[in-house]
Amino acid sequence: MTRLLHVLARWSRRAIAVSRNERGLIGVMGSLIGASAIQLVRKTVDEGVANSTTLQDDDELKGQLAANEIVAFQAYLHVTGVAAADIKIAFTVPTGATMWWAPFGTVMIDDSGTINGTSVVTGSGSSVSFDTNSRLINIAGYVANGANAGNLQLQFAQVSSNASASSIKIGSSLVMFRE
Repeated sequence: MTRLLHVLARWSRRAIAVSRNERGLIGVMGSLIGASAIQLVRKTVDEGVANSTTLQDDDELKGQLAANEIVAFQAYLHVTGVAAADIKIAFTVPTGATMWWAPFGTVMIDDSGTINGTSVVTGSGSSVSFDTNSRLINIAGYVANGANAGNLQLQFAQVSSNASASSIKIGSSLVMFRE
């Protein structure tokens, strides 16, 4: 059996199903928020976009949402690119879902001194821009899904179109915590 059951929830008193790849910090975080199931999706290949400011679906970073499901999520994204292009990140959810997400951790300031990624994003497909040059972007969010099943889907694009690709690197991940 590939899944091991660990009782990590001393504070929340819930058992959490954690696979061998999901142990450690993710399991502890899940126990703190009272999650009963954790889904980890990890990128297995680098993926880039060049010469485009149009948001595109990430090929791997998505997770299924059941009808009327409530999910907390975190994304850990290693991004690279040139300063002239940068990267913008968005998430989409099924019609009827309500979503809130925001970057957390280190505040990022671009070359002009503008603080990026500090606002809470509430719309499906709404994006936040980040500078690149090999950054780790941490995002936390919450989805209250409506009657339509579908995916929580990460999207990305360049902020300014450039021939040099803006990329999300192998090992980046999306973690979904279910009630």
